Amino acid sequence: KAIAREIASVQFRLFLIKNDGNHEEQFDHDILDLLDGVNEMQTGPELKYIVAAHLELVGNGYLLLLNEQGKPVKSATEKPSQIFPLDPSRIKIDLDKSDWPYRVRGYSFEIDNRKWHYQAYQIVHLKYPDPAYPYEGIGTPQSIPGWIDNDSYATEWNRQFFLNGARMDGLFETEYTTEAELMALKLSWESNHG
Repeated sequence: KAIAREIASVQFRLFLIKNDGNHEEQFDHDILDLLDGVNEMQTGPELKYIVAAHLELVGNGYLLLLNEQGKPVKSATEKPSQIFPLDPSRIKIDLDKSDWPYRVRGYSFEIDNRKWHYQAYQIVHLKYPDPAYPYEGIGTPQSIPGWIDNDSYATEWNRQFFLNGARMDGLFETEYTTEAELMALKLSWESNHG
């Protein structure tokens, strides 16, 4: 949440790079308007929040680009008038594996037992890099499963400990036979584990 909130508050700025190399900030442009009000249901900060959360959790953020008619853009040069985030768990990447390097041919999106196919230029795919598979991203939780498992096990052990009355039960076996030896063992145990 903290990362997504921080990213949601970022204000985009647009600069025109002139022939002499100087930068001139643009305050009025279609892309700034689109990024501020991305569709009829979401604002720009909401979109940034959702995409940041998707990236952190699963390493992928998918944005569907729609034209003025509310249909997917028809070419890579058509200006979108709406942007919709897609659930990354419902996206499948269609790779062209006929030659190396593989190329992204398009994307499939499935929801409510319906499937849509999109061309590569109709989807903006943002991702956190996965060295093992360059076509999809990897989220923070996926890259640290050992740490997460250890934390989960420690939390469960503590929960069980307190459910058990916050005491450690067990059977202790020794070859000591005298009262003095047993008392020394008991004191040693209590000082180390009490």
